[in-house]
Amino acid sequence: MGKTVITVTSKAKGKNKKKLSKKLTLTVKSSVKLYYEGQYKVGVNLPAGDYIAYPTDSLGGFFEITSDANGSDIIAIDNFDGQRYFSVKNGEYLTLHRCEARKVSDKIKFNYKSGKTISDGQYLVGDDIPAGEYLAKQTGSSGGYYAICSDANGENIIANDFFNGQSYFTLKNGEYLLLSRCEALCTEEKGNTSDPVNGPSDNDSTAVKNQKKLRDYILKYGSKNDQGYQYIMRKDNKVIASVMYEAESDSLLFGMTSDSDVTTAFELQIGTTNYVGFIMSFTGSNIYGKAYTDINMKSYYYKQPMDFTIMSSTGTTEEQVNNIANTALNLAMSSYDFLLEREVGFNLKDIGFESYQWVSSNS
Repeated sequence: MGKTVITVTSKAKGKNKKKLSKKLTLTVKSSVKLYYEGQYKVGVNLPAGDYIAYPTDSLGGFFEITSDANGSDIIAIDNFDGQRYFSVKNGEYLTLHRCEARKVSDKIKFNYKSGKTISDGQYLVGDDIPAGEYLAKQTGSSGGYYAICSDANGENIIANDFFNGQSYFTLKNGEYLLLSRCEALCTEEKGNTSDPVNGPSDNDSTAVKNQKKLRDYILKYGSKNDQGYQYIMRKDNKVIASVMYEAESDSLLFGMTSDSDVTTAFELQIGTTNYVGFIMSFTGSNIYGKAYTDINMKSYYYKQPMDFTIMSSTGTTEEQVNNIANTALNLAMSSYDFLLEREVGFNLKDIGFESYQWVSSNS
């Protein structure tokens, strides 16, 4: 997991002048640590924390958490289909069979669709699926089973039922739902999977409405990083682009990193439609550079040459840093645009970059 820590200073101009200076930590999935079959001692060859496991065999997966190496004192155990959450503490032992596990912060986003059933597996309410009332129907000949727990390991059961035919239950945010031999449909949704801060208002411009829609999409469907921030991300052609939501400032944090060690970022506060501050840094063999510029959201266009302020550099000239910064800017903005198009269904122009339109080199 790679982290990029940068300081972004926004120099918005005119009557809406507002200076923002903060350190942002953008986390991107440059690599995901996977844990395969075997036994692990927590704190020695597997860190303590929250994990999610996925079966690698048609028979389903299996995990066991014990307080001793011999497995005589079992804390949690399950044969499972679909995804399965669990938490481990230092000193415990984890055994995995027919599955692979990863930190919850690296989990594969569950693609919940309203009006569609969910099947065998475990789901985090408010993240994977919405809170609300559900109707479960058995799919196995021996009846269905569901369990609602307050923890991932299932030690604290709120409600459960072995049933034939069908059964109703109600879920709240933060709970864990386990389904076995059944499928469930949300019949009465109680809000989004994550509560949005403030939904679009009739008084908002179209751009601001779309900024809020993007924020709410990230809260509802985004993954969560080690700091607890939710984000969407796409890797394409050796470039990782991401948009993260920071609730403290109600901001969208755009970040990009490439395999050539170029990193870019800008912060867009919800409601901003004038200027954003864009920062770029790069490292290479005995060279380094960091540069900054303000982007006018109303007039900036694809491949527009920008004058960057050189913040620091080593082994290179200011002209070279400026050229690299402009190349990075073009790559970053097209990557952000592509991410939004594929993930959410709209683009940079829709969130306030009025003159921006990415032109593919293949078109």
